[in-house]
Amino acid sequence: WQEPIQVAKTKKTWYTLWLGKKTYYETEYKTRSSDNATIPSIEDLLIGWQVQAKQAELEIVKEIASWFLQQSGCVKKNVDKIQKDILDRYEERLDTAHREITIDYEMQKNVWQPMQQKAISLMEDFNNLGQSLKEEL
Repeated sequence: WQEPIQVAKTKKTWYTLWLGKKTYYETEYKTRSSDNATIPSIEDLLIGWQVQAKQAELEIVKEIASWFLQQSGCVKKNVDKIQKDILDRYEERLDTAHREITIDYEMQKNVWQPMQQKAISLMEDFNNLGQSLKEEL
């Protein structure tokens, strides 16, 4: 068989008054012998392919495992953030409800406490009146 080889050659050109040299490339063909080639058997080729496939499989598993760990870390971080947001909103709602109930209780207390005191004073007045009626009789 023939192998093409690029060979660099130089020549003097007339427009440089034969003082400068110009480099150009020519393709030459060298005859090579092919009677020393060893053709591997199908079994050798198959074994080589299997070895390459197992090596590539280990690399793929390593890449997938590292990607999976990275993704699980992202999921954990996102879940933690979402849970924190939910708990913060729930706590805020509980605080708001507690404030509203406390304000409502104070308002009710301010309305009913004077009435209770009035009722107690009326009860004492009725008791005193009852006592004074008994004493008169």
